Amino acid sequence: PLDIKIRKTDSATILDLDGPFVMADAPKFKARVRETLDSGARQLAFNLSQVSYLDSSGIGAIVGAFSAVKGAGGQCRFYAPSDQVLKVLKLVRLDTVLDLRPDEAAALASFQS
Repeated sequence: PLDIKIRKTDSATILDLDGPFVMADAPKFKARVRETLDSGARQLAFNLSQVSYLDSSGIGAIVGAFSAVKGAGGQCRFYAPSDQVLKVLKLVRLDTVLDLRPDEAAALASFQS
């Protein structure tokens, strides 16, 4: 199952995702994003470096998170996707919609600009 760890930095709240992101994980992920937004966080960064696999439900959950953060008046970044995850995101053209960054430093720096 997908492991989700949340940590805070000066500029953002980071959700570190680890494992395959499939249908069974989508409700837990959506709940964690909602809890994070409800706690007042408005700048979220999603670390995709340890996501080993992404199915259509995982894609839907990522789009839902993007929409939820934007709807709450926040900003979100997705960073360091594995090659496999990046291929999937490009296949469904989400690389043109999501704010993808190469690494954590670039994602966090983008919040300050």
